[in-house]
Parts: sequence; structure tokens; C-alpha cells
Amino acid sequence: ILKNQNNIPNFKIHRKFHSAPIYKGDVIEEDSVSSHHLVYEPVDQSVIDRFVEEELIYELPLSPSIVRLVRDPVSNVKYVKKMVLKEYLDEEMLNQIRKECVIHSHMDNENIAKIYEYSENEKSIDMIIEYCNKPKYFEDRLEESFDPIEDDSKVKEYAISILKALKYIHSAGFIHCDMKLANVMLHENEDGNEEIKLIDFGLSHGRDPLMDGKIC
Repeated sequence: ILKNQNNIPNFKIHRKFHSAPIYKGDVIEEDSVSSHHLVYEPVDQSVIDRFVEEELIYELPLSPSIVRLVRDPVSNVKYVKKMVLKEYLDEEMLNQIRKECVIHSHMDNENIAKIYEYSENEKSIDMIIEYCNKPKYFEDRLEESFDPIEDDSKVKEYAISILKALKYIHSAGFIHCDMKLANVMLHENEDGNEEIKLIDFGLSHGRDPLMDGKIC
């Protein structure tokens, strides 16, 4: 791992087309298959700091993560800002967060919340992520209220969307590794149509083709 002038580690992740990556430490090594290079490239902190904070979404004592609703001052579009505080994490955990940024930024699927920018400074690793207006719908309804969704067609739509997202992640050579209701967002568009969005690639890993697809 190399460090730039700001003492922030730089490492590359090499992903194969039609082949899962093989991890070795913080680098995914390439084989003879043609590869696409995924590189940890945080933007300047000023890019993140330009977003206007609207409200706190998530913060718990001793938790390394703080999540806020933010707004682009030019477009007025809402986003989510996730801050991961370095003081609670060792270097191995920090490298996992950096890997989260790289893997998540590679995801381009309608059922995965997009990460637009990420940065790193002395205190935190920050991410700007797509906003969903019903982020706790499934968690609140199914886990907290024990209120089942009676509409079978809705359940089918939700399940298909989740499976499509997982299929996409797996086809890219990765495993999410943290599937739970808290990581399944719901967004309702202005026309009333709903979209499922998966989030949080903090525990994601590559699949090793030499181990029958098992996590490496």
C-alpha cells in the first residue's frame, strides 16, 4: 500500500470481467483474464464540504458511523452523507472502509443506492450516497411493528428487485455479506412508483473462483 502526500493509503483493486477477483491483503490480484482496475481515489474534501447539512439521520454512542441528510446547494437535490470516524477504527478496519468506497463506487444498478463521491481526511472517511425517502420502511414495518405486507404482488416486486441487485453484485465478483432489512431502502418517486435500493458495502468481499466462489 502506498501513501500520498496527505498520508492517505492508495491501493488498487483489480476486478476481472467474467471472473471473480482473488484477494491478497488489501489488493485484488489479477490473473490472465482481462481486468478492470478499481482504484481508491478520494476526492478533495472541499467537494464533500460543499453539501449543506439538513438533519441528523443516525448517530449512536461509540459507533464509528454518523449519517446525515444533506443537500446540494446548487441543485437542491437531497443526498445522504455517511461519515466513518477514524478514532474508533484500527488500520485494518479503515482499509475495509476504503475497500467499501471502491466496491460501492463500482456498483451501477437501479436497485443499488449510488455512491457519488467519497473523501478522506484526518478525522473521517466521508461518502455522499443516493437519498431514499423511505429508508426505514421495511425495518420499521416488519421488525418493529410486526406488520406483514399483505399485498402479494408488492412482496413479489420487492423480492425480485432485491434478487436482481444481488445477482448484479455477484456477477461483478463480489458478495454483499450484510443483507438485512436495515440495508434495504425504499424510495417513492413523484409518480408514486417505488424502487428498492440496497446500501452498505462495509462488509462486502470478493469471490475466489479457485474456491468454488467462496469468500476469499
